[in-house]
Amino acid sequence: MSLLEVRNLNVGFDTAEGEVHAVNDLNFSIKAGETLAIVGESGSGKTQSLMSVMGLLAENGRAEGQAIFKGEDLLKMSTSELNKYRGREIAMIFQDPMTSLNPYLRIDKQMIEVVMHHQGLNKNDAREHAVEMLRAVRIPDPAVSA
Repeated sequence: MSLLEVRNLNVGFDTAEGEVHAVNDLNFSIKAGETLAIVGESGSGKTQSLMSVMGLLAENGRAEGQAIFKGEDLLKMSTSELNKYRGREIAMIFQDPMTSLNPYLRIDKQMIEVVMHHQGLNKNDAREHAVEMLRAVRIPDPAVSA
């Protein structure tokens, strides 16, 4: 059984020049433990495909089709419903690592804020969780780093 199944995904944008079709009939399926790499040239729709699955399209964007995650269609969910999954069960790692973290803010502030928001932990518990995650990726002395 698939963890995520995308069926007939179409993504379009309304522009001053008319509708732009960014993605046409994309289909893929991922089982638990599998990895999927989406590759293509710049502008081929990779980012917009996943932004639509995450419910993060620009206001002028529109996604049609299905994105079934654990039996639920993500494309039919409201923002509040999606927020129950985002960051906790499904997330997106952007291709440009320099935009993932703010180099002007300490790592602890960024990690703690995300954990508090998505997992509802208090600041101390979120900090402990952040230290555990840093330890898991072998950051030396993570309690000092965080």
